[in-house]
Amino acid sequence: MDDVRVEGNLAMNQLLGASIYLLPVKAKYKRDALPRMEMLATHLRSHSKMSPYLVPVGGTCPVGLFGHIECFDELKQQGALDDFLDLIITTGSGGSAAGFCIGNYLNGEKLKLHGMAVCDNAPFFHGEINDLLRSVGLQDKDKVTSEGLITFDEGVKGRGHGLSTEEELDFIMEVAASTGIFLDPTYTGKAAFHLVKRLQTSPESFRGNKILFYNSGSVLGALDGRLKDLLKSGRSYHSVYDWNNLDQSPLSSLVDSG
Repeated sequence: MDDVRVEGNLAMNQLLGASIYLLPVKAKYKRDALPRMEMLATHLRSHSKMSPYLVPVGGTCPVGLFGHIECFDELKQQGALDDFLDLIITTGSGGSAAGFCIGNYLNGEKLKLHGMAVCDNAPFFHGEINDLLRSVGLQDKDKVTSEGLITFDEGVKGRGHGLSTEEELDFIMEVAASTGIFLDPTYTGKAAFHLVKRLQTSPESFRGNKILFYNSGSVLGALDGRLKDLLKSGRSYHSVYDWNNLDQSPLSSLVDSG
């Protein structure tokens, strides 16, 4: 269909031959997406040899939870519990934060966890994490609660979920050009941008200055089209030179520009 964008994650899905189903712009997961997913899964089970697995928004389920518990264990093996005091997590559905909460809890809560809420609010994410804690028995046995394991910064949404300010996009380009690290506009770029601001305005909210930012974004997310105009503008950090003629070298301009 003509209105399906060929950029970012959607481009990868199309390249891999995926079937894409379009929902209303303001669709909700439980009300709109989940019933369609269940109908599609039932159809595929009945009319093919496929055995579909339904992945909830953000992979926020017990299976995804254990993936992030394993991720926290990797951080531990790399010395993060000794080298850092604070861990910053971009939060869009709560799954990553829940896994890190459990990993940190099982290791004596050596890190202070901060969730950068790029959508929704603290009560929503605490509710999602508490549901996952309950699903693995931690609330029944140890009375563990999300509220005691992580704090959420709600001042991260900017223009809204999936919407970027020019300042946020400038920040993403600067980080990529100066460090080689990719951030995406919807999640990690927005979280990192507002983390820097928070460090400037309220450094006392952190345990110290040894802060680890978990970069869960992807290169594909950075290529969803939002950076296109800035990359074409004179404000971009890259340069393009015309060297079609071997005898007309642009190298002198490089020397002149320092």
